Amino acid sequence: MNKKALLQALQTYGDAQTVRQGIEKRLSFPRFGKKTHRLSVLAAILAVVLSLGCAAEARQYRQAVEFFEEHSLSTEGLTRKQIKAVYKDITLQAYSCEATAWVLNRLSVELFNVPLPQADPDRLAAFWQNYVAAAPVFPTGLHYRVEYEGDVPSVSRYDGDQRLWTYTPPFETYIFVDENLVETEHGVLIYGQNCDRLRGMALMLDANGRLLWQHLSEEAYSSYEAAVVNGEEVVLFGKKRERRPDENGHISGNTYSLLFMRLNPDGEAAEACSTLMGDYFTVHDAAKVGTRYLVKQGVQEEDGFSSQLIFLSQNGTQESRLEYTDGEQRYRICDLLVYNRQVYVSAELLTHSDSDFEALFTRLFEPQLGHWDGQAKPNPRLAELFASQSTATLLVCNENGTAHKAYSVPRARAGSLQEREDGLLSWQIFRIDSVYPAPAYLSSRRVDIQATEFEMLFNELSELVRRNERGPYTLTY
Repeated sequence: MNKKALLQALQTYGDAQTVRQGIEKRLSFPRFGKKTHRLSVLAAILAVVLSLGCAAEARQYRQAVEFFEEHSLSTEGLTRKQIKAVYKDITLQAYSCEATAWVLNRLSVELFNVPLPQADPDRLAAFWQNYVAAAPVFPTGLHYRVEYEGDVPSVSRYDGDQRLWTYTPPFETYIFVDENLVETEHGVLIYGQNCDRLRGMALMLDANGRLLWQHLSEEAYSSYEAAVVNGEEVVLFGKKRERRPDENGHISGNTYSLLFMRLNPDGEAAEACSTLMGDYFTVHDAAKVGTRYLVKQGVQEEDGFSSQLIFLSQNGTQESRLEYTDGEQRYRICDLLVYNRQVYVSAELLTHSDSDFEALFTRLFEPQLGHWDGQAKPNPRLAELFASQSTATLLVCNENGTAHKAYSVPRARAGSLQEREDGLLSWQIFRIDSVYPAPAYLSSRRVDIQATEFEMLFNELSELVRRNERGPYTLTY
């Protein structure tokens, strides 16, 4: 692959800035004419102003308390004035108030048993952004959710916050999460594993929560991990586990196969295929490309756990495996998306192999163990190692998986791909800014990578049309 001909560099990053627009709204009062300057009028005005001031203060306090309750923050130990100050400090994205640092530090200790550097607004901002991002954000319109009552999950349909119905599948125990729901023309497809039988399962509900059909795999120790729905067609992808005997017939481990299952409109098995893969893997995603299927797998390799792409025929047999390299360097695949009849691959071009990188990381990290003074301090050498390790790359491929265009961002990590409601393709990337050894995890050599998240937007012609800076983000290694 010709690097100069293939890779097109994106715009150089500017300094990370937070633009505060539309937050403050200035109010002005109408002026009275000269003839109204009488004592009684002034007294009345003073009374009104005092009344308005009290009402405004009460309204600000009520908004601040609602903010604390919405984000599960405790007001214990805070005065009324401090509660309002913290609310204003976070909403204005300043993170300069001493009370804000105290509240967020208490939250970090409660959740992770890790104190925050209170004098660092950037660290406080990154912590808050990750805390908010981790909270579930549900759509406002019609949507489905997976909910749990103890160990028993159910599927509910909501209109905003109003629950319309709930369905609990007729299995004692089973596995699925929100990612295992696919909205269809008829309702919603649910897939995963029936843990009571240890077999892959799928079922279809209509828009009113009535069961249309259910399917249980005949393969023991199997699960379904991805699905593609095209009209009446449902195709499931997963894996099965089998015991592996050695040359003497003794069980020496497990072997895994990729499962392909096509269901007819009634949920009955119409076509099945099993392909031996060998060692453990997971199915992360699948998409239909032309008449074939592109499957993203997480596999265990000599250098570590990574992703790979394989093409399956319309009958489920393996046709080819996609690998992208640039000379001796390889791309680590992070995500894929079929958009406007092209395959987009989010990947990272790695400078070092996983084993070489781990050796370099260990060499730089070990001196931290003997000189830890209890303070979370950035390590410039670790930051340079992580920044120079990867180049975030977006590969634009045809239906055969051949890359014909690419965008690259040096010293950045690649993220997810999605098609937005406005029809644009969104590519998530992270610029690496600094690296901090995690205080509570020194013995396990864990570090927090402080990054800035960006969203790159592309149109249907694969042209970069806009770049959005989303703000601080914390990655963990």
